[in-house]
Amino acid sequence: MQSNFIKKKFSFIVVLLAVLSLTACNFNSSSSTSIFNTSSTSSFVDKPSITINNGNEIDLFVGQKVQLDVTLNRITGTIKYRSLNENICTIDDNGLISAVSEGRTTVIASVGGYSDSIAINVSENKSPIVNIVTPSPFQIYQYNLKLIEYEVLNYDGSVDVSSSHPDIVSVDEVYSNMIAISGLKIGSSTITVSLESGESDSIVVNVVEESIETLSISFLDDEIRVGSFTSLNVKIEPASFINRVSYNVLSGSDLIEFEGDSIYAIGSGEVQIQAECDGLKSNIATLNIYDFEIKVDDSVINVGDHERIRDSFYQGQLKNLKANIEDENIISVTFTQTVVDAFYVDALSVGTTSFYLYDDNGLISNTLEIEVIDGNPYENVDKEEFYSDYTRANSYTDAMFRSEYYLMSGSIALQDQEPTIAKNQPKASDGKLIHNSKTHYSNYGNTYTVYDSNGEEAFQVYYGAAYVSLEEVAAYIYAWGDVPINYNEGKSASPSLSPWGEYLRLNNSKFSGDVDSYPYEPVLPDISGCGGNLIYYEIDIGTTGTDCDPNYTPAIYNDGYYITRGAARIVYSRYYEDTKEPVSSEDRYVFYTYNHYNDFQEYLNYENGWGEMFGNITGGGVISSKNPNLCNPTPYVETVRMDLF
Repeated sequence: MQSNFIKKKFSFIVVLLAVLSLTACNFNSSSSTSIFNTSSTSSFVDKPSITINNGNEIDLFVGQKVQLDVTLNRITGTIKYRSLNENICTIDDNGLISAVSEGRTTVIASVGGYSDSIAINVSENKSPIVNIVTPSPFQIYQYNLKLIEYEVLNYDGSVDVSSSHPDIVSVDEVYSNMIAISGLKIGSSTITVSLESGESDSIVVNVVEESIETLSISFLDDEIRVGSFTSLNVKIEPASFINRVSYNVLSGSDLIEFEGDSIYAIGSGEVQIQAECDGLKSNIATLNIYDFEIKVDDSVINVGDHERIRDSFYQGQLKNLKANIEDENIISVTFTQTVVDAFYVDALSVGTTSFYLYDDNGLISNTLEIEVIDGNPYENVDKEEFYSDYTRANSYTDAMFRSEYYLMSGSIALQDQEPTIAKNQPKASDGKLIHNSKTHYSNYGNTYTVYDSNGEEAFQVYYGAAYVSLEEVAAYIYAWGDVPINYNEGKSASPSLSPWGEYLRLNNSKFSGDVDSYPYEPVLPDISGCGGNLIYYEIDIGTTGTDCDPNYTPAIYNDGYYITRGAARIVYSRYYEDTKEPVSSEDRYVFYTYNHYNDFQEYLNYENGWGEMFGNITGGGVISSKNPNLCNPTPYVETVRMDLF
């Protein structure tokens, strides 16, 4: 028994030594990998790599192009390409190589720390060449049209393009370097470009069936009044399926009528529509239709406050109105009978909710959303964070909260010196531009609504708020004859020492209107010193500079550290010289000049409403010249004051 044990032990040792010997032949002796770990060989299989699949090297003639075919294995990222000698060949961001001149170089494709390279040989050639640049095979969806790029060198003759299966892929048009093809049915076809000299090149085109990736719909306006129109927005990918989309009215079909691409509301209630294409259904879009309109001046109110509901009754005087409130713990709606019947929203607790009004006859209003707050929400706000996700103030209350902590209420976008002018400016019968004399105040005179030239509400400005844009500052001054809260009367101040920082604006001071000392200035309407009774003031408007006056270098008005005042100003009528009283609305003028008083344009009291330019440069004079012989200011271009809306 003992001898057998010794023999078996000896045999095991021999086998073990043989295994070790074989292992030593296949592994470096310094490796720490165990020979008994059978999974160790996996590290040599399918490792991350980037591979150029165009062979060992590429031969090109000068002027030829070729597309690199690159494969990524277990790595992701954007492939970066470079040529070691761009005098010989270049390569763009998509891997397209262009041969420039004779020579040999290398192009490299890399992602992160992985790369591969290939040699490029470029030689001169005088014989004709035809080369299809678009990589083969090429894929096109059925019923779609695509372009194939090709090039022809050293050849002035005709080019023939053919399809091996024109019933699958048709050749629609041939240009100097492009071929337009259409995919007619599923299958493959070879497109061949041939020269009369015998040279040719081909590409395989595969036509595949296109499938819908996404389908969604939404209403252009998801809440409209009876008698109004809206439309559906359809988003479908690929877009070629748009003509195959159908619509199902799931509820409220008796409330709407389709008129072409528009939807007309004929009754109040809720409408739900769903789109469908090739069996794929979209989301359900909901449209709320109301009979009469309600609104509040402020949609943000403090706990304990109340806000009056203002209404427009389109169906006659409504009786027995009631309120449907989403969350009655946040607000209540009360009715009071004083001089006139009125509804009020009473703020009960912090939160956001919505409500609408309805009567016994089933007539309903639009839905309003109310936010109830407690205290100033901007008390501990971080300014950098506030401006990184900035939106304009949405109510008078919101604007006042912002002003308390020196925060903006209007647009903060940088603006060019020239004003944007409405495309369709209303004109009177005599051809003069209309100066809109209708003013729209609310919230006890603290909110001013600006409309566009079509009578649609454009934006609102709030008294005591901060503004810097030309449109908002002009509207603010027109509304109240005063300047926004972020304006300083002086002509010098340090933004770094002001709580308004880069939104500080300067120079609310008297405008001289002295045309004897400044002969390039035109005479403004009824201005004091030129036979009139109006005292005008001026303020800076902070644009990004001026390019029409060599005395002023284009620059940002306020960069947060230094103010470059520039040549842009608003000049406005402020008070009467004889009575010292503020001007009334019929004598309210607001003008804009961006070439330092040489030319002016009148603000016409609607969005992008700016009158015709008049003044020195308009008349062909020399800018800012003190020599009367070199100045030719044209007179004020009169407008017609009338209510537009």
